[in-house]
Amino acid sequence: MSAEAVVTAQQLTKIYAGHGKRGDAVVAAHEISFTLYAGEILGLIGESGSGKTTIGRLLTGIEKPTTGSLQWSSAFASGHGQVQMVFQDPYAALNPFNPIRYTLTRPLINFRHLSPAEALDQARTLLTTVQLTPPDQFLVKRPHQLSGGQRQRIVIARALAASPQVIVADEPVSMLDVSIRAEVLQLLRKLMVTGQVASILYITHDLMSARSLAQRVIVLYRGRMVEVAKTGDLLANPRHPYTQMLFASIPNPRRAFRGEALPIPVSGSLAPSSATGCPFAPRCPWVEEACQQTAPRLEPLPDGRLVSCHVVTRTATDGQDASKVAQPRTTTP
Repeated sequence: MSAEAVVTAQQLTKIYAGHGKRGDAVVAAHEISFTLYAGEILGLIGESGSGKTTIGRLLTGIEKPTTGSLQWSSAFASGHGQVQMVFQDPYAALNPFNPIRYTLTRPLINFRHLSPAEALDQARTLLTTVQLTPPDQFLVKRPHQLSGGQRQRIVIARALAASPQVIVADEPVSMLDVSIRAEVLQLLRKLMVTGQVASILYITHDLMSARSLAQRVIVLYRGRMVEVAKTGDLLANPRHPYTQMLFASIPNPRRAFRGEALPIPVSGSLAPSSATGCPFAPRCPWVEEACQQTAPRLEPLPDGRLVSCHVVTRTATDGQDASKVAQPRTTTP
């Protein structure tokens, strides 16, 4: 990719001690490495517990990595807030006692050192940017007087108030009505087009919203990267069995009407196969002996994507499709 790097994550690992059911450690992110480029919306996709939000919190500095590092390009290291997060729940993200005027002017004063009058003028500009007009009508309101979509726009405006280089959007539309989701996604895209932020990390479990927003996607499973590809390539031909499972789980009326089975079973044990094996092995229909013994590495395929799967990388070297070569498991783990 020829665009300039904004931030590079190198081997980020986050371990929460004593968070398991028996008080054991939980590895929320395992050796995560990626580069976020200028002008890019990068998607993080995975089911609950895949580590998406943890990675976003590491990028914002809310959490500190157990090991690994984040390296900012010198051209993007001087932003006021550098990274700001748009949280999933717009109802919980705003203090219900504060009017919108206070919510927006405080980061403008704290991060950009504006006077109260300057901050108020800039708050009006931010409200116009997120398409809440006339702005004076919204400045005097409190969160309970706004709809869910309006609250999420306020959350985005507050993030922009700090002049960040990167916005981490953590499931920003999952709690909104379907009719409002497209508007919020369009707003995020507009922020990129107008250059108000350098990059966006878009966290979601929804492959379809990622298709409409992200240029590139990282698929996560249990804190590990299992597939990295351009969004169009990944949706046209998902290669990792977990990515195929996610794709197959999207509601498809035609498939249901025809009575067709899912190409990849969604069910399966969530228990890890072994301390050293592939974490997806208990749910994988292609599991082999090597999968039980050694965790696969993220390897490049001939088409340029990265995949972490023994079967996929082995068959790809022969120019074969793993889904047509692997022997599906017939017993439920």
